[in-house]
Amino acid sequence: FLSMFFIYFFFSFQGHSQSLKVATDISPIYSLVARVLDGVGKPELIIQHGASPHEYSLRPSEAESLYDADLIFYSGNALSPNFVKALKNIKSETEVINLSLIKGVERLPFRTGAFFDSHSDDHDDHDTHKEHDEVKVFDPHLWLSPKNGKLWVKVIAAELSHHDPQNEKIYMDNATSAIAEIDEVVRSTKRLLSDVHEIKFIVFHDAYQYFENHFEISALGSIVFADATKPTPSR
Repeated sequence: FLSMFFIYFFFSFQGHSQSLKVATDISPIYSLVARVLDGVGKPELIIQHGASPHEYSLRPSEAESLYDADLIFYSGNALSPNFVKALKNIKSETEVINLSLIKGVERLPFRTGAFFDSHSDDHDDHDTHKEHDEVKVFDPHLWLSPKNGKLWVKVIAAELSHHDPQNEKIYMDNATSAIAEIDEVVRSTKRLLSDVHEIKFIVFHDAYQYFENHFEISALGSIVFADATKPTPSR
């Protein structure tokens, strides 16, 4: 069920031609943008489905799609360093929307320690990796918050309408439908999780904090940090 939030939005789009070229970084953002674009066109996905964004290296064709884009939506600077580097080479007139910085976005603090205790033994070791990176400030897996997903859909619709006012009604109607669909997935997921709130579990990668927070379940800890840095022997 963890994948329901973005797999739910994958459709076959049969829209008419689209002059506005839109690109996205990862699958969850792609599916939200694609849902709003339904009936007009479809975005380009840069980091391919199933690939880990943390160490993803763009192919020449993906870098070219990024360069050709008129509008880019991405999840934030912390998730994929190579994607962020590629943004330095895009056209100057391309508008880039960092969804992690949208006003009202839910941002949870970066968790440290094998059991999410900031005073754990491996905290200092992880601090040696510090760079100017959003992930050291907040957990970058923002799309697993339904609240963020609904907010982003509104922002995406507004941005697309600004660049393509001719299709504003389609974008706004699609956004309204997408928000209703997210609400339905939330309700069904709550039903699925109704009997497991007390179960104790550990995850491999600390990627699910927003999901845990929204649905009131709590992982005890993780093996790998939220930024996918390699764990120490003590961890």
